[in-house]
Parts: sequence; C-alpha cells; structure tokens
Amino acid sequence: MNHPLQKLALVFTCLLGTAIAAEPPEAKVAAERKVMSVEEVTVRAAEGKPTQITIEAAGMVGSGGWSNPVLRPVKGAAAGTLTFEFVASAPPPDTFVTMALVTLKASITVDKPAGYTGVVVIARGNSKTAK
Repeated sequence: MNHPLQKLALVFTCLLGTAIAAEPPEAKVAAERKVMSVEEVTVRAAEGKPTQITIEAAGMVGSGGWSNPVLRPVKGAAAGTLTFEFVASAPPPDTFVTMALVTLKASITVDKPAGYTGVVVIARGNSKTAK
C-alpha cells in the first residue's frame, strides 16, 4: 500500500464506516404520511361477522419505497359515517427509489355503527366515498 491513492481510499473507507455506524437508528425511520390520492374504495360485509364491515382502499403514491399502508380512523366524524385517512410510511429521504406512480392497498374491518350511512377515505389530494 505504497500508492497515495490506496492510502486515501483506505482513510475514506474508514471514515465512511464510522459515519454510518454513528448514525442514530431513528434517522432510518420512515415518516407516516397520507398517500397522494385514493383511487377506489369498496365496502363489504365481513366474512362470518354480520355486525362488521371490511373497507378496502387503493391509492397512489409518487414513488417506490412506500410501506405499511393503513386506513387510520379519524375521530369526530359525522354520526353514521366512518372516516379514515389513507396513510403509509414514506421512504426515508436518503433512500434511492423508483420515480413512478405506485399503487398501494389497505383494508380494515370494523364494527358497523348504528345509523351507518357510508365510508369516507381521505388522501392528500382527494377523498372518496362508498356505501
């Protein structure tokens, strides 16, 4: 290892390894955000559970790398209406991702409220209603 570039490469590798090891674990945690748009919402009776319904939603995000899509209940919705935010874990900012529209799907099974009138699913850019 007499060549100066070899020594420089070794020093750089050691420094990079130290920087990666020193990075706090929470830096890699993805932020949960609303998906870009909700494209479809369906509601059906839950299998074998006559007092429950299953809500399924499909939505779009602007890149790959999103994970854990869920329908998160919104508190304080109108009586008889079930309202959900369609959220997912965004890729960390330092992650390389595919830049393309990607479909995400989520579902939830809940008790059907008295006076049920429908379901609203909210995304960042729109919302959809189903009965």
